[in-house]
Amino acid sequence: MLSWEEVRGKFDRLYCSQAADDVLTDKVIDSYQAGLLKLYDYWTGVNTEVTLQGDSL
Repeated sequence: MLSWEEVRGKFDRLYCSQAADDVLTDKVIDSYQAGLLKLYDYWTGVNTEVTLQGDSL
């Protein structure tokens, strides 16, 4: 399982490579933050499931 820092680093690299030509506007920043929040919610959900499955073994 990747740590949050590793996951965020991959997201940042991917997002920056896709948005490199965009000017940093409020819309671009809002989009980045929304994507990061979705990723964090997913990451915490996966880690919770793994922990719960490990406890039930």
